Amino acid sequence: MREYWLIDPRPERVSVFNLSGTRYGKPRVAEGRQVASSRVVPGLELRPADLFD
Repeated sequence: MREYWLIDPRPERVSVFNLSGTRYGKPRVAEGRQVASSRVVPGLELRPADLFD
C-alpha cells in the first residue's frame, strides 16, 4: 500500500503516510481547516473540519 490515512476525530486531524522504500515516512498532518491531500490519488484532498461538522 503506497499511502494510508489516519483520521482522528479528536482533535479533528488527518495524518497521511506515504511509503518510502520499505517504510512509511513521517506523516503529513492536517488539522481543522488545513488541507490534507493524496500523493497517490490525483485531486483527492479534504479538510478535517469538513468531516466533523
